[in-house]
Amino acid sequence: MTAQKLWSDPKTEIMVFVDARNAFNELSRARSLMNVRSDCPDMAVLLWNLYIDSSELIFEDGRMLGSKEGCTQGCPLGMIS
Repeated sequence: MTAQKLWSDPKTEIMVFVDARNAFNELSRARSLMNVRSDCPDMAVLLWNLYIDSSELIFEDGRMLGSKEGCTQGCPLGMIS
């Protein structure tokens, strides 16, 4: 059954759509930082400091992965503990 038919069916109570492409990793950091600077300048300095450089994602076994695009989910400062 197509999504349109499900949407029109009176028995349908809820529909959930999932984006499995991982949109956080497709986000352009540079464009996002520029948008925040113009739309929400009070947060711009904090986000600039958190996201201007690549993030080092550290695995439990000590391996590191450099993340240069997208954003980490949650606050990057949360990983410091």
